[in-house]
Amino acid sequence: MERAFLNDTTPEPEHKPEPEHKSEHKLKHGPEHGPEHAGRSGRPVHAPEGNQREVEREIVIDASAERVWRVLTDPAFLGSWFGAGAPAEIDLRPGGRLLFDRGAQGPLPARIDQVQPPRLLSFRWSRSAPEQELATDNGTLVEFQLVPEGSGIRLRVRESGFTHRPIAGPAVMGWRPRRDAGWPGKLNELREHVERQAV
Repeated sequence: MERAFLNDTTPEPEHKPEPEHKSEHKLKHGPEHGPEHAGRSGRPVHAPEGNQREVEREIVIDASAERVWRVLTDPAFLGSWFGAGAPAEIDLRPGGRLLFDRGAQGPLPARIDQVQPPRLLSFRWSRSAPEQELATDNGTLVEFQLVPEGSGIRLRVRESGFTHRPIAGPAVMGWRPRRDAGWPGKLNELREHVERQAV
């Protein structure tokens, strides 16, 4: 899944555009898109319905916002979560640099957008043009929002900006479904890592 989730350059079959929806907060229903997606742990990852511009997922974690924030900003965890295993380089401030080492695939640079511990972290990255300055027209924005819920937190991730990419339509249409399918597994990896630390 790591290769499929991270590699935007892999050719994708052409997809037909999904219709726009008036609400972005309804849940998908049906045999293929139930209201919850289960990751490898079998625990649900909620999937608010989105559109072609963004992907949104959320998950409940049995831990404090502070503990989840420490993991989300830990270079060692980020390096294994999105890279080949080496710790990520992170300058945790708005405008700071974030760099993932993907081994043979080369480095994946990102730029920190917002830092509001322990509630909001966002960064912009691009896998199709890593040597270019990151901007709204060549990268997507990833946002993590931590919301208290009971004795734990609800973590929401939103990746947006797919239709801003200056690439032909079929390629853009391929990136969004790949993220749509990849984020539930990523969130379950995060949850399992955080909850193991609490034991």
